[in-house]
Amino acid sequence: MMLSACAMSSPPVTPLSTFGPTYGSGSKDIDFNVCAKKFTEIRKPIASFCKRNSIEDVKSTLNDAYSSLESLATDFHSSVENKGSKSLSAKYSEYSEAFVGILGDFEEVLNEFISYPKISRVCHEILTEYDQQFDSISADFESVGVDVAELFSQSSIDVTIWSYFGFTFQKKYGFGEEDSSPH
Repeated sequence: MMLSACAMSSPPVTPLSTFGPTYGSGSKDIDFNVCAKKFTEIRKPIASFCKRNSIEDVKSTLNDAYSSLESLATDFHSSVENKGSKSLSAKYSEYSEAFVGILGDFEEVLNEFISYPKISRVCHEILTEYDQQFDSISADFESVGVDVAELFSQSSIDVTIWSYFGFTFQKKYGFGEEDSSPH
């Protein structure tokens, strides 16, 4: 199913991650801003590469940004394992807003692909890896008592776009049930 013109012209997501927290976990801080900054930095290059049909540059840029998401997911999971407890859910709730901001930042990257279905198909495998990391972070928030479904429902994330590109993590929370993936 193709996105309607309405979905393509939806208002931009307001990223919350630009003022997201740094979270200490032992000797290592978890900084949601590193990932947010990376997603913001790659948006314009991705747009340029898509216009030039430079698939390898798009893939390389996505792979580079992926490492910051993977690191965030790993560090956050360790934090949850070490400190996780439902009694900390209020504390983690503060950080969940930064996560929604990161999703907003990445949604802006996805928006750059809408007019380039060939490139999005070629990048499907890479995007699947992003989906796995977003799923991991969402599950960790849920494990400490953060209501992820409520968090998503109060955000301006457009799950239609995520589903269009084959993301599934949001479906666990009741969003994007219909499959609109071009893959």
